Amino acid sequence: MPTPSGPGYGDAREKITRKGRGGSTYTVDNDAPWHRFPERMMAMRARGFAVKDGASDVTRGLYLREEYEENEIVDVTPKAVQIAAPSIDDIPDPAPQADKQPDTGAAQPADLLDIPEDSEADTPIADVDGYLAKLADDVKLCDSAEELAEIADANAGMIARLPKPAQRKARKLLEAAA
Repeated sequence: MPTPSGPGYGDAREKITRKGRGGSTYTVDNDAPWHRFPERMMAMRARGFAVKDGASDVTRGLYLREEYEENEIVDVTPKAVQIAAPSIDDIPDPAPQADKQPDTGAAQPADLLDIPEDSEADTPIADVDGYLAKLADDVKLCDSAEELAEIADANAGMIARLPKPAQRKARKLLEAAA
C-alpha cells in the first residue's frame, strides 16, 4: 500500500536528513510511524474520528495531532466597529416640568447632600478608594456650580453607602470644589 501523503499524514519521504554532532548532517531511513505503518496509522486515524463522534464528552475536545495539523487556523476575532458619537444637535432637549420650581440660586454641594452622620449604609461599596478617585476626577472636570450640584445630587446615594471616614472625604471633595 502506498504511503498516504499530504497535510495530516506525517512525513512520506523514504530518506530524511538529520543533524549530527559538530553541525554535520547525515541521511537515514525515515522511521516515522506514517512511513513505517501506513495501514495502522490510517486505522488509528479512523478510530480517532469514530471516538470523537461517539464519545466527544469523554475526549473533551482532544484532537489528534494529524487532525490538528491538517486544519488551517482561522482568525475569528470580530473586527472593531467604530460607532460615531451623537452630535449635540441629535440629543433632544429635556421636556419642561410644570411642577418644578425655578432655581433661585446655585445650591452648595454640602446642602444637596443631606446625609445624616449616623446613617448606616445598606450595602457597602466594594472599592471605596476607586470610587473616591472617580469622584475626584468628576469634580475636577466641573466647569460650573450647576455641574457640581448635578454630581453631588447623582452621587448622594453612593456616598451614603460609604464608610464614615470615606463619607467625610467625599463631602470635603465636593465642598472644596464649590
